[in-house]
Amino acid sequence: MDTHEFFPVKFYTFDNPELAEPMLEALQGEQRSLFNLPNMVETTKGNLHLLPEFAPLTSWIEECLDELKKENQYQMEGKFQVSLMWGNVSGPDMGGCHQAHRHPFAYYSGIYYLTEGSPTIFQDPLTPRTMNQLEIISKTYENAIAVEPQVGQLIIFPSWMVHWSVPHHGPELRAGIAWNALPTGGVNFGPYGQNMVNLELK
Repeated sequence: MDTHEFFPVKFYTFDNPELAEPMLEALQGEQRSLFNLPNMVETTKGNLHLLPEFAPLTSWIEECLDELKKENQYQMEGKFQVSLMWGNVSGPDMGGCHQAHRHPFAYYSGIYYLTEGSPTIFQDPLTPRTMNQLEIISKTYENAIAVEPQVGQLIIFPSWMVHWSVPHHGPELRAGIAWNALPTGGVNFGPYGQNMVNLELK
């Protein structure tokens, strides 16, 4: 018997622990508000990618996205560019969390973990196969995947993936920097050398 997996979803991880401490220090200097009431998560404005303190992280993320562009051979003239970036902080033992959500108006999204803490949960995007299921004793299939934060790890995923975080009750704060990215330049090459779309971020 041969087993085949159709319709996989690609996630990517990269590691850069050297950036974690300076990015955490920079994040702690940014103004934050309880945007995710009543979930007790403090969030910054979405312009961190435009600030010089976060330039090393923004540059590295875009280098990682260049690797994705090459691997997947996307039809695009420009590069993936970070369009939004914001920090999230959950205080110690406060139960801070994010409810289920996705990131609209983006192609790739990601999280750079600055600390350890409660896991991020990603939901199976193929909703029909979660219905009328037989119980699987071997547990080879799950309806969701938990990603445990590792300091200095970057996770990149398609922006349409539904995800959330488990309430954080650890003794230390949970912090990470989330972001969205879009392709730029001419994309999806059409007939006669014409690009189907030309995208420019301002």
